Amino acid sequence: MVNKIMSRARFIAGAKCPKCKRIDTIQVVFEEGNEISKCIFCGYTNLRDNPTTENKSVIDIVTK
Repeated sequence: MVNKIMSRARFIAGAKCPKCKRIDTIQVVFEEGNEISKCIFCGYTNLRDNPTTENKSVIDIVTK
């Protein structure tokens, strides 16, 4: 039997997709040490190896 760790996708409130510019469509999943962000509207995907808080965010946060 294979023991596989499942990662839950989480939406990022207020995030704007860099491609389609829609707000609240970005979800982030952590898989095998990588952070994958994906827009559920247009399919934009971005992969970062070993994300840290020191790195610039992949997601544009909307400020009002």
